[in-house]
Amino acid sequence: MRKAVYLFIVAVMAMGLNIHGQTVPLKINYQGVVREGTQLLTGNGEFRFAILDNGTPQMILWSNDGSKDGLEASVGNVPTDPVTLAVKDGIYSVALGDTDVTNMTEISAPVFRDNSQTFLRVWFNKPGGTAELMQPDVQLVSVPYAYRAGSVDLVMPQNVGRGNTVKSVYFDINTGALNKVIYTVPTEKTFVVTDIFITSSEIGPLWQFRNRNSTLDVYLKFMIDAQTDGLNNFMLQFKAGILFEGDDVITIRQTKTGDDRRIIGVISGFEF
Repeated sequence: MRKAVYLFIVAVMAMGLNIHGQTVPLKINYQGVVREGTQLLTGNGEFRFAILDNGTPQMILWSNDGSKDGLEASVGNVPTDPVTLAVKDGIYSVALGDTDVTNMTEISAPVFRDNSQTFLRVWFNKPGGTAELMQPDVQLVSVPYAYRAGSVDLVMPQNVGRGNTVKSVYFDINTGALNKVIYTVPTEKTFVVTDIFITSSEIGPLWQFRNRNSTLDVYLKFMIDAQTDGLNNFMLQFKAGILFEGDDVITIRQTKTGDDRRIIGVISGFEF
């Protein structure tokens, strides 16, 4: 079987927070895509998950069955017991840290409290097959940011009781002079971007993130310069956040070159 690859599409994080002395278990509702070559798979699949730190060497902070916690994140340290999930047209979903799921252990507070950067690693195989590492590892952006704050309401105090949700949106696109939409804010919702993580980008462009699709109708834009060496594992954080209103389209385009250039990354923030 050719190596399975995956795309991290959208993950909505339901965080466990210490509120009034009570700790709610931390869960991460994760959704992704698995495919073999160009074929999107359908049927049951076996998945293994691990959360890694950013050390040298990287260490496993949490594994789905607890079998590799505290070990080095080497090629051979694969969680022993898989989580079986249904895959339809390539899409699968799982609540990481949900102990009601077979072979899933709880994610403890120190995983995010004590580590400023964390990454999710995933393995996949068809039932009876050999677990294969899926590429690339994905940085968990807003989860540790909000968890270390102790409460979503501390990040957005003016929105207490409005049901803030931590949301991350993955993009992997080729862009030229035209805007490419990466996320449309739902009607009557507000999305506050707190983090941008660029996994990689091709050398050349000055990237523009915009809140409108038309080049002539832009209320807000900010730029990231990748003209010199490109961007790899680049993090940009906003202390106050950048607000996008319902029906705003968050887009990316490039300047300085008319050729299509690839950019891969995640935008994260709070939606309410």
